[in-house]
Amino acid sequence: MSRTFGMNFGDIVESQSGGCKFGKFGMTVYRSAETPHSQVWYLSDGKDFIMVTHLCGGEEPDPQELIEVNQIVRMLTLGPPNKPWWRFW
Repeated sequence: MSRTFGMNFGDIVESQSGGCKFGKFGMTVYRSAETPHSQVWYLSDGKDFIMVTHLCGGEEPDPQELIEVNQIVRMLTLGPPNKPWWRFW
């Protein structure tokens, strides 16, 4: 899905998939003259989807920024944490 969604972002530079806190993810990185770095993720728990984009126009992003963005995306989830209804902490 991430490869198809970002087709207008430029040439594919990298594509990967794996596990994340929400379930599984697919990610694709694109490059073009107008946007040197575009990144698209789709996360799914088998029922719901989360779509995330990170676009950097003008110049290449700082490598530390890319590390942080990837960490944040892999920690995303929906709703409150799963815990028994009777626990307040």
